[in-house]
Parts: sequence; structure tokens; C-alpha cells
Amino acid sequence: MPEKQLPPPLRIFQWLVFPFTLLSLATAVITSALHRWPGFAALFPPVACFDFWVFADRMHHLHSPKFFTFPGPLYPYPAPVALLYDFFYQFSSKGYLVYAAAALAGSLFALRKLHQRITNRPAATLTCAAIFLTSWPLYLALERGNMEAILWLLFAASIWALYCDRVMLSAVLLGLTAAFKLYPILCIALFLRKKQWKQIVVALATMALTTALALRFIEPNILVAQHIIARNVRLFVQLYVVVDWRENALWEHSYFGLLKIVTLPLHLDPNLLVKLWSPAIALVMLLLFFGRVRHLSRDRQLLFLVTACITIPPVSYDYTLLNLYIPFAVVLVRISEGRWRGGTALMALFAVIFAPATFLAWRHIVFAGALKGIALLLVMILALDPFHRLPTARSTEA
Repeated sequence: MPEKQLPPPLRIFQWLVFPFTLLSLATAVITSALHRWPGFAALFPPVACFDFWVFADRMHHLHSPKFFTFPGPLYPYPAPVALLYDFFYQFSSKGYLVYAAAALAGSLFALRKLHQRITNRPAATLTCAAIFLTSWPLYLALERGNMEAILWLLFAASIWALYCDRVMLSAVLLGLTAAFKLYPILCIALFLRKKQWKQIVVALATMALTTALALRFIEPNILVAQHIIARNVRLFVQLYVVVDWRENALWEHSYFGLLKIVTLPLHLDPNLLVKLWSPAIALVMLLLFFGRVRHLSRDRQLLFLVTACITIPPVSYDYTLLNLYIPFAVVLVRISEGRWRGGTALMALFAVIFAPATFLAWRHIVFAGALKGIALLLVMILALDPFHRLPTARSTEA
């Protein structure tokens, strides 16, 4: 293929992601002009930087029991996230600017590394420009001030270290990532390919130690702090998951969200569904991993596991899609090298996932979340390479 010509999968990505983004912008403008419903709210949530400043007053009470009893929105995140908030709050009113600058700088650095790895130069430049200009997950995370804009970079650093054969560093970084947000610990399965048991132990130990130190930093009594955070997580799930699916349809793309849509006519108890979800999805993931995923190449394992990190929590909003850029970058590199099967369909799905797609609406209900949930499910299926026989774990073909 001539170097000046973009590989077909990359052309498909650009042909889809730009129209989807422009349609979302046009829909926001038109609906707002007609005053039928606040269309701009679909792209510009009404309370800017809310996720960043929501704990500002609470952070004044770190190191004391009042951290948890202070009135206001409850703190529902793992303990180490409080340290991240506290760091940025040290800059006072400029805290958000420091946060945004760090997130953008890290994202642009990652984009530059991707540009260097894509062998086709025009493909590298045009594709990286398309990624940056149409990155709805990054925009949403920055607009909300969500810490996912920072945490995904730590996750990406862990995977980068693994691909650079710095396995122990990767294990430490993965443990840190999982301490801040639990689900990336699924990627510990990547160390099973070469039976790297020491790295698995190091990752788990790093996660446990980081969590314990953060709990001690928040509240002198570690057990009390852990109990309250676990309770807050349950309350968060009750608040954001056990509601009518229409309330979350705009942003929500988890598999549990799809389950709620399917079971809505059955009028099932949502509390029962929540209780059954975790053990059921854990069993499904175990069967898939040991039945097929463990036999796949590292690239396909990464795509499967990161997609699972995003979709198997009971609730998952669009800024979590930042983590999908990690396997997306690997797929782009492999496509540029001619070493990925089924790249065209995968790139079309990525275009659906990374664009706002808020133009998909009917009577004030936006179906972008459900569409992305279906697209993510198809990505996971394609990661399994279902139309080819199982390669060996030693295979280098993606």
C-alpha cells in the first residue's frame, strides 16, 4: 500500500467520527434555538467543573472523622482519590487550571507517542488529529472536572511499561491505578500469559499498601474509614443505578444499563438485579477468560480486558471511555503494520464510541448511552477473534 494512502480502517474511523461529532453539535444548536429542550445541555452539562469542586470544603477536614460527617455530597471513591483532590486543591482557585493543564499535557504526550509508533506518516498525522478533535470522553472529563482525565494516564503508563518489557514497573503502576479505581485490576490477567506470578503479587501488594496509606491519611482509624467508604459506594450505587433507565440513558453505557433496558417490561426489582449482577458478571468473565481469552495474543487480551473494565461496573459514564484509548492505540499501531484482522469493523465501532452521538434522541431521551453499550459489547466480541480458531498464547499475530 502506498504510504500516502490511509489504511481503509483508519479512513472508516475518520469518515464516521467527524460526521457523528458535527451532527451532535448541529443538533445542540438547532434544539437550543427552537427552545424545545436544552440541547446544549447534552454537550455542555449545566454545572461546569462540578466533579472537581464538589469535595473542596470536605477536604479541609482530612485526617479527622469530620471528613465523612461533613454535610454535602458523600465521598464515594476509593481512598487514594482523596489524595489527588487534596493535591489540586492546594492551588486554591487555580486548582482546576492545574488539573486541566496536567490532563491535557499528559493526553498530548500520549498522542505524540502514538504518532511516533504509526508507521504510515500521513495516517499518523491525520488519525491523531481526528482523535484529538473528536475526543468526546476527554472533553467531557475536562468539562466536568472528573479525575478520570488524570487516572487514565496512570493506567496507560502501566500498559506502556508492559509493552516496553518493564514488567515490574508495569505491575507497580497497575497496582497504583487499581488503588485509585478498582476495575483496572482486571488487567492483572495480562501477567498470566507468561506466568509472571511475582508481578501479580507486586501489583496486588502495591494496591493494598496504597489503599491502606490513603485510608490512614484520611482518617486515623483505617477500619472505620474503609467501612464508611464501602457504605458510601453502596449508597452511590443505590442513587445512580437503582433508578429508571431513562435517567441515565444520556451518559450510561454499562452492560448493566443494557440489562435494565431489556428487563424494563418485566418490572423486576432493581435492587435484586444489582445484588445478582456482580457474581453473575464475574462468573461470565471467568468463563470467557479461561475458555478463550487466555489463549489470545496480548493485544487482543488487552482490548478485551480494558473494555471489561469500562462496561462491567453497574454504572459507567462517558469519561470512563478514556481508558479505551489504551487498546485503541495498540490496534491503530497494528493496523498501520498490517497485523490486525477485522480492523475495519473495529474502527467503525470506535468512531461510534468516541463521538458524542447525542443527536440520537427522541422526545427528550438520548439513546447515545445504549448505542455505545451495544458498540462496546461488539468490540469485546471482536476482541475474542470469534471467526478464527484459537491461536496459541505464544502467537505474535494480533
